[in-house]
Amino acid sequence: MEWEDGNGEEVEDSDDGSEEENVASPVRDESSDGNEEDETAHSMTPRVRRAPTYLNNFVSGGRLSDEGEEVVQFDGGIFIIQSKYVMEVLRRVGMEHSNSVENPMVPGFKISKDENGIEMDGSFFKQLIRSIMYLTATRPNIMYAVSLLSRYMSRPTEVHHSEAKRILCYLQGTTTFGILYRRGGSHELIGFTDSDYSGSVEDRRSTSGYVFMLSGAAVTWSSQKHPIATLSTTEAKIIEAAGSSCQAIWMQWVLKKIGYMGSDSNVTFCDSSSTIKLARNLVMHDRSKHFDVRYHLL
Repeated sequence: MEWEDGNGEEVEDSDDGSEEENVASPVRDESSDGNEEDETAHSMTPRVRRAPTYLNNFVSGGRLSDEGEEVVQFDGGIFIIQSKYVMEVLRRVGMEHSNSVENPMVPGFKISKDENGIEMDGSFFKQLIRSIMYLTATRPNIMYAVSLLSRYMSRPTEVHHSEAKRILCYLQGTTTFGILYRRGGSHELIGFTDSDYSGSVEDRRSTSGYVFMLSGAAVTWSSQKHPIATLSTTEAKIIEAAGSSCQAIWMQWVLKKIGYMGSDSNVTFCDSSSTIKLARNLVMHDRSKHFDVRYHLL
């Protein structure tokens, strides 16, 4: 297991999907209206759709098919999208014509229990969060916001409902976003990990997350609150680094099981120099001797 600084040059080199590209390959539309003559003519002369244009592995334009396919295979790779399901969720809550927003959550905004707030319908809120949670299968960029709101499903208030609607507004403007696994992409499993410090307003626990990239796109990701309170930023990040390392070991085992010929090791990037130093030299001192032994896996 190798650890690198998240601000190093290797991070910049590994993110080769940061520039806008055009995938110039046709996608065939095989839909028909039931007429045999039209179907025959259609099969002989397939229509060509404009290939998607993507930015940072998320599609930003282009029609894929009239059927709203979830998985599209073409010469450039495999594209996974849930646009049809997004529209179903929006129609279910009557927000298909809502104004879009730039992000699923305002940066730096803190959500709390809001004990003095007006309580909303709990069953509806649970259904809404579960529906949005299903979208995280192809939308890792909403994982943090959804996991944060899922903590308050027992007693949702107007604040929580408003934040859930903001996620829907974001989805309304990004229905064509998805994940593109490029043909000939990197065969190296690359991980990124990060954690805040005492981000929870109620119990002062930290929230951490990781994402692993393969073939130019994310293959596994997570965002969750720590089970314990931490005493320093280094402790919070070492906990997440240990958790992401376990995920990396499991991913390597899965890839070998299916015959994927990749590297025997992977690189995980972390933006904490103290965490990297502690992982490379496990010297016990006054500031780290209280760390649980399981976090010294690195």
